[in-house]
Amino acid sequence: MSGNRYLLDTNAIVALLQGNSQLIQLLHNAGWVGISVISQIEFLAFSGLSQEDRQLFQ
Repeated sequence: MSGNRYLLDTNAIVALLQGNSQLIQLLHNAGWVGISVISQIEFLAFSGLSQEDRQLFQ
């Protein structure tokens, strides 16, 4: 596998979904992008999560 590997925290996930151009650019050529189980739980527990974001995340 080539490219950098990134493990995103909850704040990075939110920034990505908000269209943060710097983060999108950084991850564009990533070899792997993942999230921890804790970040997944935090994200899915957020009350302001749209149905579209919830579907994207699952």
